[in-house]
Amino acid sequence: MSANFHDLIHGFHSFKESYFMKEREFFDALAHGQSPKTLVIACCDSRADPALLMGCKPGDLFVIRSVAAIVPSKDEAAHADAREYMETQVRANTLESKLYLREVDAVFSAEAQRKTHTAKKGGVR
Repeated sequence: MSANFHDLIHGFHSFKESYFMKEREFFDALAHGQSPKTLVIACCDSRADPALLMGCKPGDLFVIRSVAAIVPSKDEAAHADAREYMETQVRANTLESKLYLREVDAVFSAEAQRKTHTAKKGGVR
C-alpha cells in the first residue's frame, strides 16, 4: 500500500481530529519535553514501525533508524550524532533499556511460514 500526497494530508487531518484533539492534555505534556526510557535502534524498513509493533504511545521510545539497524563506530563521522546521543544518554542513566530491531524480513517471513504451517495442519490462529 502506497500513500500519495493527498492520502498523507487526509491522514494528518484524521489524526488531528480523531486522536490529537481527544488526547490534548497528553500532547500538551509532550510539548514540554521528552524523556523516553527505551532506545530502539531499528532498520529503515517501512513495514516495521517500532512504536506500532510494541504498542507504544508517542514519547515512549527514542528511535534511531539506520540501514540494517547498524550502530556506527566512533570512527564513522557521518553517523556521529546518533552515536553521541546514545553515549550521552547511557552515561546519564536516562535509558533503562536498549532494543535492537533487525531482520524485519525474517520476522515477517517466520510469521508467514507459521501461518502456512498451521493452515496445512487444519488449525487456525
